Amino acid sequence: MAETDKTSYNTDDYFTRSRSETGKRSEQARTEPLSDRKPLNEPQPSAPNPAGRTKGPFRTDVKETPPLSTPEAEWIVNSRCAGLYFDRCDLHNAKVLYDLCVKTGQGTTFAGTDVILRCQLHSGMIKICKGQLADAINELGKVKTECEENIMRLERQFRAGKSEQSRDIAKASSPLEGEPTTSGHSSDAEEVHRGTAWPPEARHLRENFVILRGELELQLSVALTRQGMFGIAQQQLRKQHREFGAAWQRIMDGSYSNLDPRTVQTAIGTSRLLGLVDAYRGRFTRALVLIEEAETGLDPLRSLIETQAAQEEPDAQDPAATTPALSANAALSTQFSISLSKAKVLMLRGLYRDGLKQIDPALTSMEQHLGTSHLLSLETRYVKSSMLMLSGRLSEAKALCLDTIELLTRRFGREHPIGLELINVVASIYRLQGRPLEALGTGQTLLSRARQLLGDQNQQTVRYTIQMASINLWVGNYQDGHRQLTDAYATATGMWGADHPWTIRCLAEIAFAEFLIGRLSRSESALVKALTQERDLRGIPAVSTDSEGEDTLLGCTEVEKPVLTILAAVLRFATHDTEDALGKQKEPLQPRIPFDDIDRYKSEDVIIHPDVLSTLELWATLEATKRSARRELVVWVQETILETRKQLEPLGDSHVSTLQAALNLANTLRRDTNTESLSRAEEEYRYVVDRACESLELGPQHPLALSARQGLYLAQLGRGFEDERDELVERFLDILGAQSTRLGNLHPDTMQSRLTTFAVVVFADREQAVKIADELLALLRDDEARAQRLVEFILLEEKAALVYDRSGDSTQALLLLGRLVGEVAVRREGVSEDMNEWEVLLHGINVEAEQVRRRAERNFAQH
Repeated sequence: MAETDKTSYNTDDYFTRSRSETGKRSEQARTEPLSDRKPLNEPQPSAPNPAGRTKGPFRTDVKETPPLSTPEAEWIVNSRCAGLYFDRCDLHNAKVLYDLCVKTGQGTTFAGTDVILRCQLHSGMIKICKGQLADAINELGKVKTECEENIMRLERQFRAGKSEQSRDIAKASSPLEGEPTTSGHSSDAEEVHRGTAWPPEARHLRENFVILRGELELQLSVALTRQGMFGIAQQQLRKQHREFGAAWQRIMDGSYSNLDPRTVQTAIGTSRLLGLVDAYRGRFTRALVLIEEAETGLDPLRSLIETQAAQEEPDAQDPAATTPALSANAALSTQFSISLSKAKVLMLRGLYRDGLKQIDPALTSMEQHLGTSHLLSLETRYVKSSMLMLSGRLSEAKALCLDTIELLTRRFGREHPIGLELINVVASIYRLQGRPLEALGTGQTLLSRARQLLGDQNQQTVRYTIQMASINLWVGNYQDGHRQLTDAYATATGMWGADHPWTIRCLAEIAFAEFLIGRLSRSESALVKALTQERDLRGIPAVSTDSEGEDTLLGCTEVEKPVLTILAAVLRFATHDTEDALGKQKEPLQPRIPFDDIDRYKSEDVIIHPDVLSTLELWATLEATKRSARRELVVWVQETILETRKQLEPLGDSHVSTLQAALNLANTLRRDTNTESLSRAEEEYRYVVDRACESLELGPQHPLALSARQGLYLAQLGRGFEDERDELVERFLDILGAQSTRLGNLHPDTMQSRLTTFAVVVFADREQAVKIADELLALLRDDEARAQRLVEFILLEEKAALVYDRSGDSTQALLLLGRLVGEVAVRREGVSEDMNEWEVLLHGINVEAEQVRRRAERNFAQH
């Protein structure tokens, strides 16, 4: 071909050029030895290997040879080197060479074929790997449009009769993939031409474009999923999954020998990703079915790759013949991707032990074949660290996170999305360890970096915002947490819908935040909505009805109905008793259904999700604070949660969530002043203290252990077991000091503990009690903290006034209450949305002040 042909070449030439000329050039490109010169001054993937191959699946040996004689042959070298770089996750060098191939390919016989667009596909995939999702979606969308235009162009030319045989384009149209075969799924255009013979060259080219279009659609779905656009991704994947129906039927039947391996690989990837998206949306049974389907395609894929390799029989001394090696690596990466996705589904489902069993051997194999710094290995390390953290193995999780962050930073820099996920795990670890300063600082840094790198409309940013808000609520920044949750909920609803698991979890957190800032009616409304949506999402049956269709729980409030409905489903799992699910007699819990057969996952198992228990637990905690609470119902719910967590949590009775459930139950029982309840409360408090002290992850200074110790002493006081005065004071002061050191003086737990200590010590050591009260009142005057949790501070000050009154200092009590009446009256003015709450608060303080005043007058009259 003359040099001038490169400038005048157009895609119509596929139907007019000489077959012999193209075949000669294609053969020359395949058999000519490669040069060891660096393309565009870029290094080769690795140094020459005397043995001829590396230990892994990659061919990297390059002999010293004469310069390449054609632009096409040089293009092939660059594209294959780019593929080697990409497989090794050397994204920078891969991007340089792919861009070069796109630029120089237009001047070769490859112009107008799928191989140029395939380089652009890889360029978009590199952007996905780097986390540049918006750019990737834009680029892949343009390439897909161009691909479809080429398909339509070929069909128009076929209709116009421009399909006379002129040259052999089969090899030229796909020099990296070998002879294309059946694509495995058809389009509308194929239906039009059914029964009409396409020229082989045009048919091969068109099939290559069709295969490429499927790959582009899959990678677009990958980018959309990582961005958090699950609905769009799911819609696109379902459409593509239907199109691969014929291919899957042939795979299942064993008649897949003439399928193109790229088609099989794309079909596997589509099923795998669709399963993962279903899991993100809470559809776990369907997710596991799709993951299983993807796994069934692995053996056919390997078989097709081996057949292709045997047919081509590449020269062992020819480094250009890398197609079989690259295909083998692709099969291995597909297998690893399925293992990772399956582990993610199990993690999202809450089956952390099963997820770790799945991911441990996969990670070992990945690091052996791909290396520890490969992105697939690093992402698998992140998922493993997450499951270790959720399992309660905090030290292991933190060590793995820090090690992975170092590997990731050294290879890809500090700003990679996987690095952000690892930092999020570290923040969660600090939260579980009860270290507020570390959790707050890490979470703030993470959220700021995510907003800068990913934007507010990314799923990672939304999740980090919810996590940061939860930490803010925990440390006492109620207003900040409420604002962040409100913003995150609006974004989540727009991105995922109100029925998405993460949106529902955010709504439950909003209910808690509304409660903390004093908006009780809003809190109850949000919690009812969250409970109902949890019930619907998990497929929990509605409350049973009688023969006339009326609710059998007519005595329940609207809040209690969804609680009892969910509870009924929990108990059906726990007791295997569907008829008496709401009864009082509960049989011992049985071990959960093991993960060994997907058909055994019944609806009773699906609903026992950590989020369901967390929402139930939140309802019980808030309900227990009400004077009108149905205490028996609250205790029942908390008992059920505790026993279920003991069975489901990986660490059972020593997991943080299990100990928190036991502490919540003990606190509820202690509020019942009868001897039986106090005795049961003591048992639960001891359980928390003993398990925390035995745990290497928690220890005696963990906030849960400190709170349980204080609760135990209060329960003993309630039963009349009083220690010596000095010992009593020392115990409570010791706990308060430990909480101040671990949590800080302004932490809500420390503030409440300081008030409790004041109330206990005031009758044993008044001087010490006054000192504690003065410290408490000084902290309550902190302007920044008071702005964050005004209602809580007002209630703490009111309780401090009542302690003063009961200890005989009515003057100080009236002084504090009088100040609060004035402040609340001012706050009430002009706040119409919170008028009811402030009105109730003001009324309560006025009533307390009046009672103190009357008691003071009676005492004065008596003396």
